[in-house]
Order: sequence, then C-alpha cells, then structure tokens
Amino acid sequence: MVAVKIGWLEDRYNRTVGGAEISQRAFLDAAPDWAEVVYMPARLRPTFEVDAYIVHNSVGYGREWIEYLERAPVIRHIHDLWPWGDCVIRRWLLDNSRALFFNSPKQLELFGFSYSVPRVEFIPLPVNIQHYKDIARFSLKRSGTCWISRIDPGKGIYYVLDWAVKNNERVDFYGFGEPAMVSMIQSPGRYMGPLDHSDVPRTLARYERFICMPTSPDLYGRVMIEAWAAGCDLVTRGDLRAFFDYFSPEKCQDAGRIFWETVEAVLAES
Repeated sequence: MVAVKIGWLEDRYNRTVGGAEISQRAFLDAAPDWAEVVYMPARLRPTFEVDAYIVHNSVGYGREWIEYLERAPVIRHIHDLWPWGDCVIRRWLLDNSRALFFNSPKQLELFGFSYSVPRVEFIPLPVNIQHYKDIARFSLKRSGTCWISRIDPGKGIYYVLDWAVKNNERVDFYGFGEPAMVSMIQSPGRYMGPLDHSDVPRTLARYERFICMPTSPDLYGRVMIEAWAAGCDLVTRGDLRAFFDYFSPEKCQDAGRIFWETVEAVLAES
C-alpha cells in the first residue's frame, strides 16, 4: 500500500490514563510503514490535509471538526458505549464514517445509538499477553484479592466491598480516586493508592484473584484480560466476559497487526 497520511484523533477525558488510552497508544505504536500518523489535538485546527482520519474517544472534539472530517475517509473506533461528547459530531460520525470498530458483538448489542455506515468490525484488545505470562511464571506465592481501576461508583466499588464482607476476604484497591470516593473503602477493603501501568503485571502476579464488578456496562475489560494473562482467578459479574465469548484472549497479542490490516482494508474500499 502506498504511504497514507492519517490524522489521529484521541482524547483523554479522565484525570488519569485508563484502559482506552493505553490501548490507543498500543495501536499507534503498532502503525506499519505505510501509515504516516499525525496526532491532531482537539484544541488546534488542522493546518494541512490528510488522506484519512482515525477517531478514538473524541470527547474533546466539537462539531467544528466536521468541516475537516468531511475532507477524507473516517474510521471511528468506539472504546465504550459513547455516553460523552458533542451530540452533533457524534451523529455525524455515526452516519458518515467509513467504518465503526467495536471490541465485541456484545458491545455493539448494548450500543444505544443508531448508525448507518458501510462496515462494522470487531478488533481485539491490544495486550501483550506473553509479557504478563512471563512475569507470572516467576511468582512464587499468590494470595488475596485485588481490584485495579479508577475508584468510581461506575466501576462497582460498592459491589466489590459487599463481596469482601460476604466472603470475609480483604480486597486491595489500586487506582486513582477523589478523596470522597477513596474514603468509601473501609475494612475489609484496603486502599493501596494509584498504580502506574508499568507496575500492573508484577502486582497482578502477587494475587490469587482479581475482582471486577462494574455497575454500568464496561465491555472494554482491558485490565480483566491482563489479570487473566497474569494467572489470576477472575471474580466478575454481568457481561464482563463478553470479550472472551468472541475472541480468544491470545488474539490480543496480535491486535496491533489486526487493527492496521483492518484499517488498510477499509481505506482500500474508499
């Protein structure tokens, strides 16, 4: 394929880097030689033309971006159920993108917005499965239960604390949270503070179980895949296993290649 200049739209809408942002970076790092990727921050208007756009979270990008997106094929990668952002640009993207990327059929099933695009694709989560497995091999002793996520009601902190009380099991909570939310973590829970993503593999390898019980649909599930790769038993509720139902987790190792091969196929049809 000839060189293609791609405008890369992403947005960090949380105070900390989460799973969607980590995955976006992994896809970006896997860009092949034919893709000349140019990051386009929301606060600045483009000063040059590109051959295509890849749009990720898009929360910070307002309707003024439509005049630029109209000039080239657009691929929208949806990392969640898209409850945030400018409603006008959301509708434009759902009606005018060349393709929508989801992470599983279950995410699409729960997706609340209608769309009219020529192509829908499912892309595995970009997780270095082998790295987690390699570190887990050197774990001499595992014990206890951990929770790694943003400290937030939507992530199910109340359900997890109830599980801890019911099972008389201490749960170690890792992640960023506002003081009011952190104060909700009481015995048998224990707040361990924020955790850099580079420390996640070794942290997971110390625990026997990983617990994840979000109150709202949370189908991206990156940290659950990481916990599985690290050898933890999974304690979940709801639809969190939807990704496992569609993809073998080993597919995550090759997600970067799959993403860009799918991009290439979509653009070849444009």
